[in-house]
Amino acid sequence: MAVFDLDRTLFDPSRRERIARRQGIKEGSDKWYESLNQNKYILMDTPIAGTVTFVKQLSENGFTIAYLSGRPSHALAASKEC
Repeated sequence: MAVFDLDRTLFDPSRRERIARRQGIKEGSDKWYESLNQNKYILMDTPIAGTVTFVKQLSENGFTIAYLSGRPSHALAASKEC
């Protein structure tokens, strides 16, 4: 089994973070967390270079792939769509 976090491990959340900063949201605040975890922003994430190939290779070699994330449950659908 291979277990991966999503943000900053498989996906680059920098676009979401830039949006929150432009909105004047204080980094690390509850509002920051709420903003970053909106489905419309999660869908903007892009895979970090090489991660898609790496995870596919693990799967093809018999590994069970699991994802562990601190994202809230309401973000599950968007997380799966990425």
